[in-house]
Amino acid sequence: MNLGLTGKRALVTGSSAGIGAGIVAQLAQEGAIVCVHGRDAERAEAVAAAIRDQGGNASVVLGDLTTDDGAEAVARSTLAAFGTIDILVNATGGTGDNTFTWDTTSPAQWAEQYELNTLSAVRMIRHCIPAMTKAGWGRIIQIGSIASATPSPPGSGLLRIKGSLARAGSEPCPVTGGHGNHNKHCHIRLCRNPTLEELCT
Repeated sequence: MNLGLTGKRALVTGSSAGIGAGIVAQLAQEGAIVCVHGRDAERAEAVAAAIRDQGGNASVVLGDLTTDDGAEAVARSTLAAFGTIDILVNATGGTGDNTFTWDTTSPAQWAEQYELNTLSAVRMIRHCIPAMTKAGWGRIIQIGSIASATPSPPGSGLLRIKGSLARAGSEPCPVTGGHGNHNKHCHIRLCRNPTLEELCT
């Protein structure tokens, strides 16, 4: 497969494991210069090392995207290393302990998950758009879940949080429109990962 990504600089958030790790590895195989993001240095470096072993170009950036300062630091470090960011894939997310229910989950717990699943992407888009606009080219991809539209227990209420990301990725961004930039949302229907395996046992 040749997607014409050779030399493009890509940041994939939440790529130290799971779906994000698969995406960043595939982008590297397509010739992109990638940045592996996570909060655990050992796991992020393992993903980057595997990419390098396959002949890819990968670096690591660490940071907590649930805070303004953390997201800004991740974007700043990536821009310092790459010079610009051509592709942003927002793969950061999670469903917590999968026990969220309407009657027992507190507003604070809901807010915490919105920070992780939605506002993390908002922060990164905000920090990456200026570089894309300056370059006249960019791609922003939101990774969601089909469960945001057709949730299933457990955690069905929580998974609806991803619906806000789906809305953000389904329409043009007025800031990037006309500058060769695109914003898309991808639903992941079924992907084998530790969380899915836990739910099925």
